[in-house]
Amino acid sequence: MRDSLTLNTLLQSVKVDETKPTLLISEVVLTYMGRSSCNRVIQWILDFFQECILCTYEQVLVLKEIFLLISNSKYCFIDFTR
Repeated sequence: MRDSLTLNTLLQSVKVDETKPTLLISEVVLTYMGRSSCNRVIQWILDFFQECILCTYEQVLVLKEIFLLISNSKYCFIDFTR
């Protein structure tokens, strides 16, 4: 989310209607981001779309070491209720 203004402009240029209910799907992305990056992505989603659902698809079978890494407190998720 280094350039959210450009992303907003691009989405509007292809007629994405941020007022319509929107389903966003994230596949094996947010879990591996640092907390601040992940938080910026989720906050952008909340700011841009008026009504949306974020569905995250992550690995089901992970190695113990990987699980410990991604469940560390420096990684996402925090509560983003409106």
